[in-house]
Amino acid sequence: MRANWEAAIAAIRRQVTSDSFERFFGRLRYAEFEGGLLRLHIEDPFLRDWIDDNYRSLLEAQVSEVAGDAVRIEIRVAAPVAPEPTPAPAPPVVDATESSRFGGGTEATDFPELPLNPHYTFETFVVGPSNQFVHAACESVARNPARAYNPLFIYGGTGLGKTHLLFAIANALRAQNPAIRITYVSAEEFTNQLIAGIKNSGHGMEAFRERYRSRSDVLLMDDVHNLVGKERTQEEFFHTFNALHQSNKQIILTSDKFPQDIPKLEERLRSRFTWGLIADIMPPELETRVAILERKAERDGLTLPSDVAFLIASRVPSNVRELEGALTRVVATCSLGGRRLTRETAAEALKHVLSETDKGPSIETILRIVAEHFDVKIADLRGPRRHRTIAHPRSVAMYLCRKHSQASFPQIGESFGGKDHTTVIHACKKIEAAVASDPALRSLLQSIERKLPA
Repeated sequence: MRANWEAAIAAIRRQVTSDSFERFFGRLRYAEFEGGLLRLHIEDPFLRDWIDDNYRSLLEAQVSEVAGDAVRIEIRVAAPVAPEPTPAPAPPVVDATESSRFGGGTEATDFPELPLNPHYTFETFVVGPSNQFVHAACESVARNPARAYNPLFIYGGTGLGKTHLLFAIANALRAQNPAIRITYVSAEEFTNQLIAGIKNSGHGMEAFRERYRSRSDVLLMDDVHNLVGKERTQEEFFHTFNALHQSNKQIILTSDKFPQDIPKLEERLRSRFTWGLIADIMPPELETRVAILERKAERDGLTLPSDVAFLIASRVPSNVRELEGALTRVVATCSLGGRRLTRETAAEALKHVLSETDKGPSIETILRIVAEHFDVKIADLRGPRRHRTIAHPRSVAMYLCRKHSQASFPQIGESFGGKDHTTVIHACKKIEAAVASDPALRSLLQSIERKLPA
């Protein structure tokens, strides 16, 4: 049976995101098999209960399919197994050709060094369905600057990790080639430097243009939507963009809006922003939010109980920055008050920050908005029809209910005409998998999410 379990868990790994697998399924350990009952061990009682409530049917179905017979599963709490030490990664190798193409053999710039945050790397960026596409795009650009996607345009709401990815690219590029010339600037600072250049009657504008157009191998611009309404700034950036692009230099831009949705932006800039790849970041789902909290706790040397992580993640549904801030508040409150970090003390620390009932839009609201978007009846979404014109909107609605309402799989299934929770799990995983490779579906989901109440 151990071989069957390993085959089943390998099949599940292909069905879920890497973070979900490591957080839940990856922590399960084979214990024994007797009389059709497979016993598994896990070290955390809260995770045991969570998996029991949400993934038991999936586990039993997958193991039974591999074994060719019905298998029941029992999960028990047991002491963790000490992990084997992992070897240190090999030092990065600098490609001589890349060094020559990007900064090699040139004198060091007299401009201030890029202030790289050592925590902002690809390794510390938690990947989930909401951001795995943009994460992969950024890694590709870091491996092949000015060859993979140029420009790379990243857009999404505040606090979702756009700046983290900018610095992750910069850190990766610097590790590969310390001589590479990277310029990071916000659109607001770009405007301020332009004004200073205009005021300098000497060589102010000459130095400004030299910095951005001739002495940069990679340009990172944050919040490019702040160029709107500034005609001279847009004019200068247009020529800077052209100079860099024609010189085969990498350009990476971030914005809180899709290029076509940025008002008062010159059409020639809007057009250039779409020349390369446009990648969006959406708010993280519950499991990814838990992963972010656990990663931050690990980085800060904190012991974060799983039930506390899930509580905080359920209270802060969209903004990663606010999520980490909530963890800091909880830890500080417990530390200053000399109290243990528990679900109860965490709930008390957050009671003035977020309402216990603030759990996003209701299932009924999501059903109504999805039905209107696809021009179908709510009764059909709840009904048994399996035609694609109904089945696809139903899967989308289930996915959005799971992401935004914080309802459990059984609760969602009950709201969709009493469907089994395994049906909901299957629908959510299908949409999650499709989002990673289907830009049209990502755009559709974003369009629907804009209609959801905050």
